[in-house]
Amino acid sequence: EGTLTIEHLSPDRSRGAIHTSGAIHTICRRVAEPVAPMSFALDAATRVSFTGERFVHAYLAHQFGDPPSPPPSPPPPNWRSPPAPCTSSGASVLMLGARARQFSSFMLLLGRMGPAGTFEQKHALILQNKDAVD
Repeated sequence: EGTLTIEHLSPDRSRGAIHTSGAIHTICRRVAEPVAPMSFALDAATRVSFTGERFVHAYLAHQFGDPPSPPPSPPPPNWRSPPAPCTSSGASVLMLGARARQFSSFMLLLGRMGPAGTFEQKHALILQNKDAVD
């Protein structure tokens, strides 16, 4: 058992840094048992099947334009130009965080749903006993 978070990071153009805007809001659907088993591959010859509750989360990232900029103010004496922006386009970035509870463990798989009840993982991570990844 543990906790997963997805946070929205935004560039702060005035300081050339990134700050956290907080957790994103998702649309969630819970699929209760009984459900058909799904599987994922450990290697070319081994597949793992799993059942149980499933939660599907969706996030819609939309942007209608840049917010209005404040009017420029005159630079103070001994002013240096700020560092370059954190992202070239000024776009926001998402950060995944995972934390395991004490005396617990879980496997985190990142990927996409494949055909015929398969999950095609791109990345995998095992968290146990208060491990935390940001």
